Amino acid sequence: MAGDIEALLTELSASGVRYVVGGGVAVVLHGLMRAAFDLELIVDPDDTTTLERARSILARSPTTATVRPDTTFVDLHRRAVVITIGSFTVSVVSVDDLIAMKRRSGLAQDAVDVQALETLQKPNAPDEGSPIERLRWLDRWSSELRSLVGAS
Repeated sequence: MAGDIEALLTELSASGVRYVVGGGVAVVLHGLMRAAFDLELIVDPDDTTTLERARSILARSPTTATVRPDTTFVDLHRRAVVITIGSFTVSVVSVDDLIAMKRRSGLAQDAVDVQALETLQKPNAPDEGSPIERLRWLDRWSSELRSLVGAS
């Protein structure tokens, strides 16, 4: 799964798609270890070329992701944190924006994420490793979960 996410983000970046990563994957990339299966790609709704390119790439990818055109894309992109994953960089919604998005959702998991994300804003917050290490952890965790589900 994490390898698929990394491959997808690499292809999107190489294709010139301007996006910001949101959702559970953004939570993991900011340093929180949790089972993140939701990848949200926030794109500029006025850039129809990018929107179509992103949807075309996703149609060929084994990764499930949501492409969400957002009128606040320019602001989200400006405030995004640029994270290096392997040999490329990815824009991830800022912690403040991620908290605001998750507060608006009303989902139970998002409420848990908000509490955890707020700890990242405190001085001396724990470092959970590099973004690539966090994606690999997610891959191992999801593989273990799939084997447990298959065993029951």
